[in-house]
Amino acid sequence: MKSKGTSSRLLAHRALNSIVINGEHPDTALQTAYQNIPKDSPKDRVLITEFVLGVIRWLAKLDYIIDRFVKKKTKKQEVQNLLRLGTYQLILLSGIKDHAAINETVEVGNKVYGNEIAGFINATLREMLRSKNRIRYPKLTDDPLNHIAIERSFPPWLVDKWIQSYGVDYTLDLTGALNKIPPLTMRVNTQKTSRDELIESLKAEKIDSEPTKYSPVGIRLLTRHDPSRIPDFKKGLFTVQDEAAQLCTYILGPEPGERVWDVCSAPGGKTTHIAQLMNNTGEVIATDSSAKRLSMVEEHAGRLSQNIIKTVKLDAAEHTSTDVLNGEFDKVLVDAPCTGLGTIRRNPDAKWKKTPEDPSKMSALQYRILENASKSLRSGGVIVYAVCTLTREENENVCFEFLQNHDEFELDPSYTSSSAFLDEFIDEGGFFIFDPVRHNTDGFFVAKFIRTR
Repeated sequence: MKSKGTSSRLLAHRALNSIVINGEHPDTALQTAYQNIPKDSPKDRVLITEFVLGVIRWLAKLDYIIDRFVKKKTKKQEVQNLLRLGTYQLILLSGIKDHAAINETVEVGNKVYGNEIAGFINATLREMLRSKNRIRYPKLTDDPLNHIAIERSFPPWLVDKWIQSYGVDYTLDLTGALNKIPPLTMRVNTQKTSRDELIESLKAEKIDSEPTKYSPVGIRLLTRHDPSRIPDFKKGLFTVQDEAAQLCTYILGPEPGERVWDVCSAPGGKTTHIAQLMNNTGEVIATDSSAKRLSMVEEHAGRLSQNIIKTVKLDAAEHTSTDVLNGEFDKVLVDAPCTGLGTIRRNPDAKWKKTPEDPSKMSALQYRILENASKSLRSGGVIVYAVCTLTREENENVCFEFLQNHDEFELDPSYTSSSAFLDEFIDEGGFFIFDPVRHNTDGFFVAKFIRTR
């Protein structure tokens, strides 16, 4: 009979195989794993999540360590994943006893692959335990690129890009910040409750929380919980959204009664915040190229009781709103598809899935969407360009090209007096920068344009 520990590690190993070998999203793989544990076992859920996301987060460092002890590269990716799982527990994860890390991992190897592989795992992990203090990494002073790539576990091409753009010191800080486990942040639905009331309601459920530092409608949970299981979630009193994403909507500044277009709206976090700031009066058109993803927007809006949101299937890279929708808009939000490198702390697999060519490829797509969307804005209207990434190609360069080709638009870093908290985020170029290092948020770049004629 297998122990609970082995069960958690077995499920984590299966999830890792789905992610690393089959390219499955970690959330999907974890949801499959959760279905195989009792609902009254929250500790197992936490343990599996820690194992899976921890291994994905530290993949390069784990492989570097394993290579110090395994002379011949492991051919089977599944076995390498099991070695990664054991190494993570033994070297990088505190709170797991050495004997448990080794024995439980070996037991998984025995169950799945038999005695020979289990013996190989056992011998490797025990040698690692004996010699872990003798592991040496490239020195920062001698080889900053490889030091950061291995010690912080990031692809070398990305480390090199950030060093070239921001310098070694900031790249160290940034990779450190992106390796931290992010807080669970929620946005209060102020149409149904207030932030103080929701904090008290959560307290009654024995859930500790606190107001966010910047967003006036944000709450940060202080302990781990599945938000979908909190009663107030089903009541539509809040939705899960990072603080930086919340602040993007304040930059747009939607007003009650306006006509607003959310161009790439799915899954609906910013769409529903727009409707919330409009007091559910006016019109919000939410478009996306995927009908399946638009259904997520509809579900989101329904749970929050927002009825001014209308979803329309539209690929903004190919069409302007005038192709499908009627009339001009007061405000337009382009939350463009991007490499997502600003959300690595939530999506650690993203750093391994991107290539050096991706930022340039995405910037071309982003420019097309921004240009098409801008044609639907009335004179004096506002268009906001937002991406959750950290590359100049997708950030400043897209905006510079847009301004160069469209003299009817100006960069406008202003905001309403009630949104003075945004002053913290404006850089010298007039862009809004949400920095994982300074602000403990996801990394976002936001530009606000006004159509002057």
